[in-house]
Amino acid sequence: MENFKINQSDCNFKLICKQIVDISRTIEILNDKFIKDNFFYYNSLLLSRYRYEGYKLENNVSYTCRVYEILNEMSSQNIIDFMETNCILSLDASALLLLRYMYPNIFPFEHWTLLFSSSENLFLDEEGKHRIPGLYRHREEGFALSLISSFEDGIKFMGTPISFLCISK
Repeated sequence: MENFKINQSDCNFKLICKQIVDISRTIEILNDKFIKDNFFYYNSLLLSRYRYEGYKLENNVSYTCRVYEILNEMSSQNIIDFMETNCILSLDASALLLLRYMYPNIFPFEHWTLLFSSSENLFLDEEGKHRIPGLYRHREEGFALSLISSFEDGIKFMGTPISFLCISK
């Protein structure tokens, strides 16, 4: 699927990584112990529920993985529309863990890389907002895993570049 429908004059997204990923290992390693051992910081809420409803990456399947930097503040619906236009899978959050384990170099340094899904598939916080899971890659400390901005509030810059993960078959 090479013909992504991205309007270059729009300037909302910049492709920063593209890689074919082969999912060939089992995902049983993705548990609380994996999170505790492989992240210098993690949101403890993710320990009880890091797997959301949504498409799960399948073993023995190759996917095209793209990471786009988000260049402008925007609504989460803009991201979802981009995903739908380009047949990007709405993934289960365990995809962040699996790709961190198998392909850590797809995550850019000093960026929050978010994994979008429709709001009903995201973690609902105590304020009634749907939180977007994200992974941060620090140059020296490694990786952090947390629930970042709310779906309802959209993308707001926090002083750190923000990107999002796109996976397609």
